[in-house]
Amino acid sequence: MTITKRHIKSKNGKVTEYYYVEVSRPGGGKIKRSVGKVGIATKAMAREMETELKKKIRKKQLGMEEIDVPILNDIKNEYLQYVRDVKKKRSWKRDEELLRPLCELLGNKLLSDISIKDLEEFKLIRLKKVSPATVNRSLSVLRHLYNLAKRWNKFYGDNPASIVGMLEERNQIERILSQWMRKIDC
Repeated sequence: MTITKRHIKSKNGKVTEYYYVEVSRPGGGKIKRSVGKVGIATKAMAREMETELKKKIRKKQLGMEEIDVPILNDIKNEYLQYVRDVKKKRSWKRDEELLRPLCELLGNKLLSDISIKDLEEFKLIRLKKVSPATVNRSLSVLRHLYNLAKRWNKFYGDNPASIVGMLEERNQIERILSQWMRKIDC
């Protein structure tokens, strides 16, 4: 886990300095990568490459390969097909309705790019049109979508929908007895 400068001599005798990153593998051995020429590449770029290599090693150690993270619109279609055909969920159309406003706002973002801030903005925008309970149902469907994406090995990382808090629902109904109801003596 070191960043070094190497001097490489070309055929014409010119010496050029290069940044190199060296990372140790867990089972032994090392991975060495060239970052680029000193002056073009910086030490910060070398540190960034070093952290990326460490992440790749950790992922391979856990059995995770590099994956292409899908965008929300693509995974939404797979999710709806799964709940309709595999789970045989009768309310899959309701899930589709709940995901529609989310996809209008965040549909072209990668799952890994959707942040807690994005979901907080969604809650504020959506609260102007619907009740807090409906917003919470949208977030719970999104949370399920993320969990399925993880299970299908299409997404690794934190689920922002499970981190963001739910809104308080006030579903209490005030009931008043009418005059025709009498007190029953026991």
